[in-house]
Amino acid sequence: METPRPSKIIPGLNVQSPWAELIVSGRKTIETRHYPLPTKYLNVELAVIQTPGSANPGKKAQIVGTVVFSRCITYGSKQEWKADYRRHLVPENDKAFGYNSNKPKWGWVVKRVTTFPATVAPPKRRGIRFTQACRIPL
Repeated sequence: METPRPSKIIPGLNVQSPWAELIVSGRKTIETRHYPLPTKYLNVELAVIQTPGSANPGKKAQIVGTVVFSRCITYGSKQEWKADYRRHLVPENDKAFGYNSNKPKWGWVVKRVTTFPATVAPPKRRGIRFTQACRIPL
């Protein structure tokens, strides 16, 4: 009989592919959203739940690592957002995740990431943006 691996329960954040992989690889150092990171998640380890999104129908969600965000910034203009491309990696012409002058654009600054050597199954019940109980390996 196999011994269960030690684990812990933490909240999780849903992030579509390929952004999830870019975050846990350390290449994407700002996650952009149209809302600020809730303050209860600042400096808190979150499981990165990679969701397939519309580009990968049929794939299943999985936990690919963890992230800690240190602060939020606001992009005041498209020029500011474009100038920060090397950190957020969202192409200017991305219709779903690009800058939209009709909505505020927030950047969540990555403080630390952890990548798992193998993917971890997502929680049985996932929230729309955040999930409260993700079991991750220690």
